[in-house]
Amino acid sequence: YGADALRLAISFLGPYEDTYPWNENGMKATARLIETVFNISDKISDKPASKEIISSYNLMVKNVTSMAESLKFNTAVSELMIFTNKIKNDTEVNIDVWKGFLKILAPFAPFISEELWQKVNQYNEFSKQNSIHLQEWPKFDEDKVKQPTKTIAVQVNGRIRGEIELTDNETEETVRAKALQNQRVGSFVANKHIIKFIYVPYKIVSILTD
Repeated sequence: YGADALRLAISFLGPYEDTYPWNENGMKATARLIETVFNISDKISDKPASKEIISSYNLMVKNVTSMAESLKFNTAVSELMIFTNKIKNDTEVNIDVWKGFLKILAPFAPFISEELWQKVNQYNEFSKQNSIHLQEWPKFDEDKVKQPTKTIAVQVNGRIRGEIELTDNETEETVRAKALQNQRVGSFVANKHIIKFIYVPYKIVSILTD
């Protein structure tokens, strides 16, 4: 899978302060994320981004910034997944949005981010001062932030234990991360084995534990 997929998978396991058994399914999810990012890199253009993409981009920057500062790396990776899922089917992706996204991705996947940063800037050879890891962290525009669109309940063993807010283009992986990050839900699944995770899109999450 590669070093970046491993770094992302470890970040995606759960809240930083907890411990978790290793699960290779996390590697599969993060490997798909890297593959998606790599494929998007061939669709970069100067075409202006739509208002919807700009809103989603600003929300992603805002959320990842806050989550990284709070060491909530699993939900930060979830936000990266949501945003890539948002833009992956576009025929063209605005270059400024793409550069900002790569800067946000860089701490979590340093190697693919550096490679694609060099590519999008058309650098002929690597130079330290041009490294993505020395660039300024992107800022978000609060006026352009798109807010969550749907609140759904999370059940644990048949009883509602909390709620999570979802944005457009969520995946089961991102919903799972949000559900387990929820403080109340987390208290009911802590130190338990999750037997089944059921997500009915934009309706409900049901978690079964032993």
